[in-house]
Amino acid sequence: MSINQTANMSSLAFGSPSALRILVYESTDILWFGIQEMLRDTAVPETVTMRLHHPNDLENVLSMHAVDILLLTSADSEPGLFTLLQKLASVSSNYPQMKVVVCLQRNIPYLARLLQGFGVSVVLTPDAGSPGWVEMFNLIQAGDAEDAPIRLSRQERYVAQALLEGKSVTKIAQMTGRNVRTISAQKQTLVYKLNMKYSSELQTLGGRLMRAKTA
Repeated sequence: MSINQTANMSSLAFGSPSALRILVYESTDILWFGIQEMLRDTAVPETVTMRLHHPNDLENVLSMHAVDILLLTSADSEPGLFTLLQKLASVSSNYPQMKVVVCLQRNIPYLARLLQGFGVSVVLTPDAGSPGWVEMFNLIQAGDAEDAPIRLSRQERYVAQALLEGKSVTKIAQMTGRNVRTISAQKQTLVYKLNMKYSSELQTLGGRLMRAKTA
């Protein structure tokens, strides 16, 4: 049975030095309380959970407090998902020891690999259920969680985000001052890294994410 404690933003050092500190970005109360329940089923001796209400506060909180896990429970329903992707890339570079975990509410093709490319360590799909959450926390606490299989470069992330937003290769080339052939080659690299079959699937994924946000 784990000792589950909740810390306010002003007291993130609460708990023993060995406690697993989890920063949760979740705006919905019912999911927040559900996370508390699942943590009680893990083999982690002590956890300290902290709640983040707005992603704009993320980098400020991480700069002030030691966090072991950043948990995002509804990333695919996040209205500012494309902006959030860039934040994830930044924090994963600045805090390489911290595990970034994203829980998806929908099974959207290729989204898991895209998130990993932007710095997410672990992606839990809807069919993982509570056992998947418990196993994930236990693996991270034991230091056995595997690194994400892919990472995108800064330029690849920029091109990916622009394509997801519906911009054409020609438009991206104009925005970046690069030639069309260079951007087209980077797009093909993205398609390969994300295990996509067709070059149009990045824009298709962007459309699905847009629909998911308005659903």
